[in-house]
Amino acid sequence: MEKKIQRERNSTTKQEIIKLLEQKQEALTHKNFQDYFEEKIDRVTIYRALDRLVDEGKLHKIISLEGAIQYAICKPAIIMKKKHIYTIMFTFHVLSVRKQFA
Repeated sequence: MEKKIQRERNSTTKQEIIKLLEQKQEALTHKNFQDYFEEKIDRVTIYRALDRLVDEGKLHKIISLEGAIQYAICKPAIIMKKKHIYTIMFTFHVLSVRKQFA
């Protein structure tokens, strides 16, 4: 069953997560966030913020080839179809996956 977000909450943790993903420009794991934030943000708070951002459609949750869950920022893409424009949140940067095949 799909979760419905009734109201978006803007928290400092969510802002910090988005800011970090924009700086890194690649998908990151929960461990990456924990290492970056160290003791500043609790690991459970990070989990909750990541889940909330995924539910809000702001992040993609990606399972890597090794089974690790990674998070990347959703980028809007415009698709033209029969004179209608649909905005679909599906493009994202997964540079870390590309690096594995380089």
